[in-house]
Amino acid sequence: MLAFLIFSVVIFIFFYICEKSKINVVVTFLITIITSYLIIFPKSAIDSILNGTTLFMKSVFPTLFPFLILTNILIRYGGITIFGKLFGKILSKPLRISNNSIFPLLVSFICGYPLGTKYLNDLYNDGLIKENEFRRMVNIASNASPLFIIGTVGVSMLENKTLGYMLLIANYLSCIVVSFFIPYKKDDPVHKASQTTNTKNNFGETLKLALENAIKTCAIVGGFIILFSLIKEILINNIYTQILLKDFPIIKSLVVGFFEITNGISLLIPSSISMPLKLGLISALCSFGGICILLQCYSFVYKNETFKLNHYIFFKFVQAIISFIITFFICIFIF
Repeated sequence: MLAFLIFSVVIFIFFYICEKSKINVVVTFLITIITSYLIIFPKSAIDSILNGTTLFMKSVFPTLFPFLILTNILIRYGGITIFGKLFGKILSKPLRISNNSIFPLLVSFICGYPLGTKYLNDLYNDGLIKENEFRRMVNIASNASPLFIIGTVGVSMLENKTLGYMLLIANYLSCIVVSFFIPYKKDDPVHKASQTTNTKNNFGETLKLALENAIKTCAIVGGFIILFSLIKEILINNIYTQILLKDFPIIKSLVVGFFEITNGISLLIPSSISMPLKLGLISALCSFGGICILLQCYSFVYKNETFKLNHYIFFKFVQAIISFIITFFICIFIF
């Protein structure tokens, strides 16, 4: 491992001297380190990749794939308009959004990252929502799924379903609160023609397109999960990190959670800190999502010049802080 560290430092200095673009230096250095790790520590790397693959196939794919197929069919048959009419009066005015944005908002509440962002981008490209609303909604319709918060965190990790529901409520409330912090500018109304849906869709063709879209989306999400499982392995399972953060387990869990929330939360739960602080930090990690989730969302909208990654990350930090405060005070009241 010492030889690997020396090699990394030498490579970084060499890149820094030879290349003027600092971003090129950083990206090339990181990719070189990951590739070198695969070669020097193949067993550890393969184990982490298998863990990421198992996590995706057992926990993510079984719920994500059928949901994507069904929602894609729903969209082709006018589901956006129907849900907009059904929930428009309840959600549109309080959140200052159009009826067309209600569907991706409900998707983000039901299925979680990154589908809310994906469907918002589809709506924007189809002309069903305008620029300002898209920019606001990508920060609102971006949440962890109930299955993850209640099932994975509440039941599996905390062994308390009630705490899972409490975390879910805090995440939903933080999403609603942050919507009032995001600048609002009213768009021009969407033309009625763009809201019409062709009800003469061929169901076979619709199903084929839905399957293709679902497979592509699942491949992207699975790739991110597997890649960040490897990055997590490099980040925490080395002697230097273990020495530096040996006496700071909370910092270690937050650093890991900053990149990938599932492993960060699993490291945070055994810590000896008070329950309100622990649950508050877990809630903040769920609201922020981690770099892995943020890049998943970004992968669907990177071609859209309206999307600003720095604004998105800033408001996710704001939501994480709000979620922490809500959860912390609820815990103080309960405990």
